[in-house]
Amino acid sequence: MKFSLVTINKLEINGKGISLKAKEKFNGAVGSIFNSIFPAYFKTRELKNMEIGQKLEVATCIKEIIEYGRVTRKSLENKKSEILENCPDAEELQTELLKIDALIEQQQKKLNRDVISLKAWRFLAEKTEAEIYDQMPEEGVINHFFRYAENISDEDMQNLWARILAGEIAQPDSTSIMTMDVLSKLSKSDLQDLEKLFSCFVYGTLVIFSENKKDLGIPDGTLVRFEDIGILTPGTIRNALSHVSAAHVVPTYEFEFEGGMIIRFAPIYFGTDGTIYGFVGQNTKDLRWVRAFTTMVGSQLSRLTSIKPHPDLIKFGIQMMAENGYDQYFVINKKMLAGMSTDEIATFYRDQILEHDIDFSRYLTEDKTTDEPEKNT
Repeated sequence: MKFSLVTINKLEINGKGISLKAKEKFNGAVGSIFNSIFPAYFKTRELKNMEIGQKLEVATCIKEIIEYGRVTRKSLENKKSEILENCPDAEELQTELLKIDALIEQQQKKLNRDVISLKAWRFLAEKTEAEIYDQMPEEGVINHFFRYAENISDEDMQNLWARILAGEIAQPDSTSIMTMDVLSKLSKSDLQDLEKLFSCFVYGTLVIFSENKKDLGIPDGTLVRFEDIGILTPGTIRNALSHVSAAHVVPTYEFEFEGGMIIRFAPIYFGTDGTIYGFVGQNTKDLRWVRAFTTMVGSQLSRLTSIKPHPDLIKFGIQMMAENGYDQYFVINKKMLAGMSTDEIATFYRDQILEHDIDFSRYLTEDKTTDEPEKNT
């Protein structure tokens, strides 16, 4: 078998490949690293019998790479045991053990790079054509990425780093080296706290709810820590909690419908998974929410995640919108806006109001309000 024939063209996800544009950008950015993956792993159980023309499922490749790494590490550990039993010279023993340890470390770093590369391929396949720019990522940024990523063995952390690589390939400069540096210093426990933080995001920044804050599961100490490591801007938590910081003015749209009826629409982005609650009302008030600012690092990290909004955040948001005159809402996803211009987004929102069967009759009489917005399907 000629290993040189095994290229990224053979990779599939659930039986499907990815776009030519995504494939070319992936190959141009990390091809030299990626194409070194397969020769060694062809010795593993499933891949060794693969015909040259057969496609490769990414999930199978990841599983086999991990298995290959486990077998190789076990072999090296066994070799260490043999050396310990058969090498009487202390100095020679130490030298040989150091060599084995270096090989184990080298092998683990390569395995980490390979698995993260394959996972990045999977995340890249999820992106639309509009989300993949023509610009190629800088070689220096990719090199920095792998210097960090090669030390990541935890599966959840690998997924996050794979999202960074996929994002950088699709849209260069989407994640700075500074953000990579901060992320490399976070533990899995930190990542869990970050997920709590991002579940309380509105419009890509943390919203403070005064007495509701503790119910959302984010202690003051955790918030201050995220300031210290550069995810939240220093001082904004203290100011937000004392209601000193500038309020966030929620953007709204005004649409005219049949009969000259004027309706206001407020799209609220909750969490980081692209959830948009579209609130509709007529006699509404301007919306201002106390917020804590995220740094560039915090904003970039939030865009790498897909965290559902906290249920209490949704409950609080719906209640607050009702108090400000928004008495109906529907739910859409941000991905539906991909590639749209500002004008196209406004037209899309107007069409969505019509498609979700908003009850316009309640706006025909004066002073028609409800205690809580009604959800429309």
